[in-house]
Amino acid sequence: MSTVRSLLVGGALIALAGSSLLGRASEQQPDARATQAILSLADAQNLARRIDQLILARATSDGIPVGERSDDGEFLRRVSLDLSGRIPRTLEVRDFLADPNPKKRQLLIDRLLESPLYVNHWTNVWRAALLPQANVPEAQPFLPAFDKWLRDRLRETRPTIRWSVRLSTHRLKISACGADHLR
Repeated sequence: MSTVRSLLVGGALIALAGSSLLGRASEQQPDARATQAILSLADAQNLARRIDQLILARATSDGIPVGERSDDGEFLRRVSLDLSGRIPRTLEVRDFLADPNPKKRQLLIDRLLESPLYVNHWTNVWRAALLPQANVPEAQPFLPAFDKWLRDRLRETRPTIRWSVRLSTHRLKISACGADHLR
């Protein structure tokens, strides 16, 4: 669960840090900004625990009931949908539920993050977020190169926070013929 929490925390920090990073764009190169963001996440697990504590304290003080930990079947379905964009197959469910390994949730997350389904799903998610008007004719010449660039970045083994910072600071060069090149 800590990997999913780390990914969520990384996304939240991108949103929080984005304005200050982009505001200083002329002061630093993208890699320096990415390195600073990674260093600020030096201990993502402790950060995730602290966030959990704050959420629990606020929910308790506001009288909001805190749900119980999900069972293995619900966890498998939710994580599979979040990371791969699909529900798990019947055999995957049976194997996961029968697995006695206490670290099976972490192993599942790691396996899903390494799968091609993760790359495909998150390429679609990022494209929809970054190019919400991708279905208009003017955007069509840009999509193949942009999708390839997204897929390549998602396949790389780098922390999500660094990838997200590089994505938000990348320069797009559009040639006269309409083809795009990401550098």
